[in-house]
Parts: sequence; C-alpha cells; structure tokens
Amino acid sequence: MLVNNAGITAPDRLMDVSNALHDRVMDVNMRGCFDLTQAVMPAMRATGSGSIVNMSSEAGQRGSGVFGGTPCAAAKAAILGYTKACARELGVDNSRVNAVCPSLIDTDMTADAISPQRRSEILATVPMARLGTAAKSGRLLPVPGITPVRLYRKAAKST
Repeated sequence: MLVNNAGITAPDRLMDVSNALHDRVMDVNMRGCFDLTQAVMPAMRATGSGSIVNMSSEAGQRGSGVFGGTPCAAAKAAILGYTKACARELGVDNSRVNAVCPSLIDTDMTADAISPQRRSEILATVPMARLGTAAKSGRLLPVPGITPVRLYRKAAKST
C-alpha cells in the first residue's frame, strides 16, 4: 500500500503567486504522487495487487479551500485527475487507486497561519463544527498485514 500524503499549501491569491511558489507547491503535492506511484508499481504488478491512496483536498474539489489558495487548489485538483487516470490504467493489474479529500486539518502548518476570527469563520462552514486532526486523518494506517515503509523523494534542493 502506498499513501501519498506529502503536501504543502500556499494561501496566496493568484496575482501574488510567483512561478517559483507555484512550481514548489505543484512539485511537492503532485509530482510526489507521480514519482512514488511509478516507484511502487513494478512491485504491485509483480504481486498481482496493490492499493494507492492519494491525499487531495477539498480545495481540489471546490477550486479553493478554506486555507489553500490558487496553487494549492491547482495541485489538489491535479491529484484528483491523476488518481482517476491511474485507477483506470492500473485496475487491470488488480491495483486500486483512490483519493481522500479532507477539509482543513489542524496542523503546525496551519495553526499559526489562521487568526482566531478566521478559524471561527471556517468552523461555521464545517458541518461537525471542528477542524480535522492529523491523528484522525492518519487512521488510514496501520493496516493489518501491511508493513509500514516510508519512501522519500529526493528534492532538487532543500527548503
């Protein structure tokens, strides 16, 4: 099982986004899925089955999220299209490919970037009136019989 869960966000508006920022968000969010999927597919094909879960976002469905701006929405929407294409292509190999689209998850990345007023505004739009947590969104693993392995894609440069 592969879980493509790497992601960064950029709450910037369209005219405030540099090419470098757009490329960085697309590289981490979308290119990471692509590279790691290609890396595990030979083994999944050899065993005759596999499962890939790609973390997208509400931003990819709506065109923007409650936190992520244009680059994040574009990357997460790309993941949705990529997931559908991979599911069609890899299904013949008995491999499943799915995407999960959570709303805002309360993490270190988002905690300091949202004012208390904005947090209240966001919570007013969430049916359960709470943000998701990393612990709850991470309940996807462990899966019985699956040995957790972490794969990392080497970045061209560290930031």
